[in-house]
Amino acid sequence: MAAFCNQFDKVCNELECAVIYCHHHSKGAQGGKRSMDRASGSGVFARDPDALLDLIELEINENLRTAEENKIICDIAYKWLCRFNKETFVSDDDRLSPVQIMKAVRDNLQLNTCQHVTEEIEAAKKKLYSRSAWRIEATLREFPKFAPVNVWFDYPVHKIDNNGVLKDIDADDGFNVKRSPWKNNFSKKKSAAEKKKERMESLETAFSGVAENGCTTVAELAEYMATTEKTIRNRIKEHGGFTIAEGKVLEKGK
Repeated sequence: MAAFCNQFDKVCNELECAVIYCHHHSKGAQGGKRSMDRASGSGVFARDPDALLDLIELEINENLRTAEENKIICDIAYKWLCRFNKETFVSDDDRLSPVQIMKAVRDNLQLNTCQHVTEEIEAAKKKLYSRSAWRIEATLREFPKFAPVNVWFDYPVHKIDNNGVLKDIDADDGFNVKRSPWKNNFSKKKSAAEKKKERMESLETAFSGVAENGCTTVAELAEYMATTEKTIRNRIKEHGGFTIAEGKVLEKGK
């Protein structure tokens, strides 16, 4: 290992340049280790570099994904409202509510424009689920150590998490091999109340996305949510806030 690493020093000295090389982690959970102790194999990899930058993946839980998805809906919808000078129809509270801001889009923009908004939102949501989250930590010899940097990997670019939504994620969440597999599985299971709440919210979001003048059809909801009409009817019955009349879905009391 000494002979191998000495070649890097030789390149640096003779060409007056820096050398960057990439290495991988050892097996198992890494979050509990110092960044310099995560490298696989010889400890020389931790002691030889003047600056060691370590990347560890963070698990994105469902709550975070939902929050990011809601933010995407609000940001895109608000952008389109601003484009047509309709942002004054949205209050500060509605600006942060995907249901209310989509209602503002339907009420104030033309039908074909609403379709463009929905298409852009769906494309952005697909891209969201392809992103991964990472934390960069450092071991520096001759410079002050910086605080960990959290980033999103939005292929092909790493983007800094300026909103701070990743800072509270434990690096071992979901990757801790010390926990029994059945415990990991059990901890991820949602309660019946949580599952019902998600079903209710997904139905409300879908209705907001496809309804025109407060009305849509079972078929349109089924297509939007990529499910069957029977499932839509069951969810509407479970929700209690909608009614079906001759295949049309309307909000109760409106």
